[in-house]
Amino acid sequence: MTITPRSWAPDPGLVREVGDQFDRALASYRANAHLVSEHANHEESIRVGGYANRTLLELVQNAADAMSGISIRSHRSSDTIHGEVPMPQTTPNS
Repeated sequence: MTITPRSWAPDPGLVREVGDQFDRALASYRANAHLVSEHANHEESIRVGGYANRTLLELVQNAADAMSGISIRSHRSSDTIHGEVPMPQTTPNS
């Protein structure tokens, strides 16, 4: 089956769930306005924190690991040598 823009149709259950989550989030912000700045600060810390400018690289590496059947035993963002991240220790999935 070939999927084209014309043949794609949204899943009504998923659309409903996303809408419900959105409504619940807005309701929580209305009830607790301080959450807006708290969540914004959290997002900012992620943007400029340890994974800043590495998010895409991490996602690509995770996808490559998943496709190859490798499980990661140890990989921390603090594991750097002269500014470079060494290859994580890996073991084949059993």
